[in-house]
Amino acid sequence: MPIGTTGYGDVNPEVAGYLSKKMLVRALELMAFERFVTGETLPEHETKTMRMRRFVGDWDMAVDNMYLTEGEVPVSQQLQQEDVTLTLVQMGGIVKITDVVHDTHTSKVLNEAFDVLSEQAPRIVETDRFFALRAITNKYFANGTARSAVNTPISVNLLKKAERNLQRNLALPITKIAKTSPDFNTENIHPAYPTLTHIDTQGDIEGLTGFVSVKDYPSSVKPYEGEIGSRGRLRFILTTMTTPYKNAGGAKGAMISTGGTSADVYPVFIFGQNAWDSVALKGKFAIKPMVVSPDSIDHANPMGQFGYASWKTMQGTLIKNDEWCVLLEVAATELS
Repeated sequence: MPIGTTGYGDVNPEVAGYLSKKMLVRALELMAFERFVTGETLPEHETKTMRMRRFVGDWDMAVDNMYLTEGEVPVSQQLQQEDVTLTLVQMGGIVKITDVVHDTHTSKVLNEAFDVLSEQAPRIVETDRFFALRAITNKYFANGTARSAVNTPISVNLLKKAERNLQRNLALPITKIAKTSPDFNTENIHPAYPTLTHIDTQGDIEGLTGFVSVKDYPSSVKPYEGEIGSRGRLRFILTTMTTPYKNAGGAKGAMISTGGTSADVYPVFIFGQNAWDSVALKGKFAIKPMVVSPDSIDHANPMGQFGYASWKTMQGTLIKNDEWCVLLEVAATELS
């Protein structure tokens, strides 16, 4: 079959669909941020700019006219439309397979390659989410007023300030999350503010006064993947994707330090409904797997000596309302 006939290389659309579904199922199991995405659908054959829209009411007008007069039609308000645009970027990965490996290896090499790519793809997309959300400006530091001073761990007082900030700004708790399936399905959850941070902070979080471990949750509360517990309305989810700013804090003291002098600084993301959004890694056009078999011969590969397994996707992440998310920067205690 000539390369490019199907758009997926040397596999037909049915096989590509199977590979895509396989990758998406594995992806959602590995992603911490993705389950909280509202999920804008990536359309086919559109521009690289997506418009995300939200509608808000006129709060002041509603309060001014909250009392009704008998027999009179109340003053009506107009919905206010706010549009934000997201510029998409293309991401992908590729594995080269030689004819010798393909012909002599005891394993099914192409299947093995897609197993690797199925773990690589979500981590790359999740990293894009992480980089975008580091731009949150609603921020608190564990100590001091800048990242360069941070050398103390997460604290109850810091979390109380973050939770109070969200509630003052009318950030609604998350009540639904995406299911770990390639489809746009959600499930209801106990209302809470997801709090995502690095696994290095686990010891400090578990030592917080008032911390409740997931093992002590009532049966009606289903833990998130990677969740270790909660405090107040904050539910802590750990991931390796929220990498720290190495050696960016103050004198390390008892904190983790990559260089041994200054503390590493860890971002902690807390958010409510509709605080941020992205292109969901779900749906028909979410990810495109491609295969070029080592058996394919053309002018660039005249002896059929190599082939490729690859994937690509169009993605992007956008902060929609900075007041509905909080970014903490903390240090993490070094374990002895």
